[in-house]
Amino acid sequence: MSVYGYSCDMREGTRFRNVNDSTDDPVIDGMGWIQLWENRTGLKRRDCCACGENTKTIVGGHVVLGSGNCDGDAPTDSESLFGGKRVFIVPICTACNGKSEVFRAKFSTRIVHLAGYGVDSRFNEGKYASEHFELDNTQLRVEIAQKRNAYAHYLWTKYGRQRVLNGRDQQILDMAVPSLRSRPSKGY
Repeated sequence: MSVYGYSCDMREGTRFRNVNDSTDDPVIDGMGWIQLWENRTGLKRRDCCACGENTKTIVGGHVVLGSGNCDGDAPTDSESLFGGKRVFIVPICTACNGKSEVFRAKFSTRIVHLAGYGVDSRFNEGKYASEHFELDNTQLRVEIAQKRNAYAHYLWTKYGRQRVLNGRDQQILDMAVPSLRSRPSKGY
């Protein structure tokens, strides 16, 4: 489970690619990925940022920025991205979400940056309870609450403070130049 998400701008023309095998990344706070995108950006899904089509099958897709051909571009395999801060959530249709090609954003949009991609942000209360069977219910509830808070603080310290984008990702977002046939940003 990715542990943190905030939004930033992706300009029209920005190159991006889907993350391979991101399906197993559990949702944050029980929200689907498109709901997380809507919650963090304050926008409503409507059009796919990869193909520009207005479709009912918009999902929150895990992507990395760049074409993959430049030094420093993020890889697309989940394993090498694990625990990192190079993955973003974008509104994308299910057809485009399944492709491995390089896309150019059809319009400017907000994207959600994930820190700690793939890291489980949930404290495992059941495991803790089974390992501490000697505690009565009251003691167990108190200790679980303390451990859950400590784990949340640890995650915030390790991932939540990392709001700065990877240097190459920031460069990609800054370099994107709208096409001559530029369309206005989707207002959703």
